[in-house]
Amino acid sequence: MGRCGSGQKLICRMSYRLHGCFNMAKQKGTAIPRFPIVGVIGSHDKDADGRGEEVGAWLATLDVHLVTGGGTGAMLGASKGFFEHAGREGRVLGIVPCA
Repeated sequence: MGRCGSGQKLICRMSYRLHGCFNMAKQKGTAIPRFPIVGVIGSHDKDADGRGEEVGAWLATLDVHLVTGGGTGAMLGASKGFFEHAGREGRVLGIVPCA
């Protein structure tokens, strides 16, 4: 697997892709709401899953989008709790760093 470029280039690519997703959804008539973006990072330990789910479910009630590191533990729990919350309007984005 190739190496990522500098951190700044990676952030620019992510921002460009996310902006493109918003534009595609808008063109299809399924506009993604513009909410604040909240990031969750934390331990990879499986013991952190439960607390992460609580945090994710709580964030889902606040009309925000969720960004995590895409890993296990707290990040997986937060993504799961956020995604499975009924009535959630925000989106979940897990960013998995390259090796």
